[in-house]
Amino acid sequence: MSCHQGEKARVRIGIAHFGCRANFGDSELMEDHLLSYPSVDIVPVKNSGPAQDFDAVIINSCTITDTADRECRLLIRRLVERSDVKPLVAVVGCYASRAPKEVLDLPGVDQVFSTKRKQEVVPWVVDVLGLPQETVVSADDRPRRHARAFLKVQDGCQDYCAFCIVPYARGRSRSIPKADILARCNELVMRRVKEVVITGINVGRYGLDVPGQKGSLVDVVTWVSEVDDIKRIRLSSIDPMDVTPELIRALGTTPKGLPSFHLPIQSGSDRILEAMGRRYRKQDVVNRVSWIMEQFPDATIGCDVLVGFPGETESDFQETYELLERLPIAKFHVFPYSVRPGTRAAKMSDHVPSHLKHYRVAELLKLGERQFKSAMTSMVGKRSHVLVENVSRGMFRGYTHNYLPVYGEALVGCQSNSIVEVSLQNIDSKPILTYPVSLFGRIKPELEAGSINWGKEAHISYSAPSVL
Repeated sequence: MSCHQGEKARVRIGIAHFGCRANFGDSELMEDHLLSYPSVDIVPVKNSGPAQDFDAVIINSCTITDTADRECRLLIRRLVERSDVKPLVAVVGCYASRAPKEVLDLPGVDQVFSTKRKQEVVPWVVDVLGLPQETVVSADDRPRRHARAFLKVQDGCQDYCAFCIVPYARGRSRSIPKADILARCNELVMRRVKEVVITGINVGRYGLDVPGQKGSLVDVVTWVSEVDDIKRIRLSSIDPMDVTPELIRALGTTPKGLPSFHLPIQSGSDRILEAMGRRYRKQDVVNRVSWIMEQFPDATIGCDVLVGFPGETESDFQETYELLERLPIAKFHVFPYSVRPGTRAAKMSDHVPSHLKHYRVAELLKLGERQFKSAMTSMVGKRSHVLVENVSRGMFRGYTHNYLPVYGEALVGCQSNSIVEVSLQNIDSKPILTYPVSLFGRIKPELEAGSINWGKEAHISYSAPSVL
């Protein structure tokens, strides 16, 4: 079975992922496994444009909102309707876990795997396609597809927030053993990955599920920083209460630690946070942001915000707006509340009308755009180490140490996956990925940059506002 017939037919497999960075990390593991077969080409799955031909597609689904479910269904429909030959379609992930029969009944779906069975997806695809197994490509000979990789160290959650379906789909918190984490690091080194993002469904709870286990997220940062050929370490989304001075210090004392953070704040109203079942209150968020900015004055902080939770009043929303307006948060991920059957919030009364939810989303997105541009402006005139992700037509594209988009003229010898020191010149209206603007920078003549510690000793201090 192959889209391209011939003596050495290539097998085209697409992997589409939705949702969080932990899902992305799962997709990368599937990709690595598939690329161990010499006849496999991994082809990006596009949501629009001309029809694509695949032998198989693995869809790693998300179910955090009804929009996530709908996007998955739309992709499946597109694959079926716009392909000359229907590909083999396997769906895994949280949507497949929450509603397996619903997903399997979708036209075009051949098999469904829960998150607990995700390791079975690739062997099933390989078996159905009949891929030869006598030759396996070693990790260091596989094509390098990403300059940055997600290092998943934890799965599951048992917080059971009132709005969230994830604990039902992912199960209880489970920490990945140190030996497995280091083995994955070594695989990434063989793929010449230079930057890893430590991630999980509730990554801050690492180690708490194993009684007597010596190991916390602070230890994970230390373990990864000791892997010589991993040059940069980021932290994925983390619950505000798991942002501790010890964790920030661990990231700040290794020259590999990078100052970008993402906090699922959800609301700035203590009343709504309590109704959601969150473990923190408004002042806790302010304290954590203050700690981060004290250690990393150039830090870029992103947040998740859920608007329109049942019972949210205009006053509650204004508290959220004012909190985010006062804090140096540059990236807003804003979602309207949607009912997830089986959660506590689904049974609550006083649901917010749809038009109010969408109005509040729009207001926060406008605030977020202003604060993003402000963060970009604050970087003009500074220098940054940039991981080059793409070089095309004489221009490079990548992200600064604090995860802001940047592009500029590529010097001779500048290649993807190189780390270069860049002088940030100005803000440009050139969009990069989903960002409306980007920084423009110039590379220093010495291509491979040395080590810079982005901790507080290199910068001025920051004083966070207190909550009134």
